[in-house]
Amino acid sequence: MNQLIPISIDGIKLIQLSQLSMEQSNELRNILPADSIKKMLYQGLELNDCILFEIYEYWLRNQQFTLRIEETVYDF
Repeated sequence: MNQLIPISIDGIKLIQLSQLSMEQSNELRNILPADSIKKMLYQGLELNDCILFEIYEYWLRNQQFTLRIEETVYDF
């Protein structure tokens, strides 16, 4: 799984959930509190599905760790 490059708005690193696959986006939406998904203005555009990059990074690291554990379990 490739890591997204964040956008910086007012010094805050963010990613848009719409940049992820539908499955990944839905998974994140299901585990995050609704108030963690932000609406931001960027170069005159309203971005409705932004989350902090650090939340995304944390989730991504855990996803990769979980995938490695599953691969190891099925190796037996």
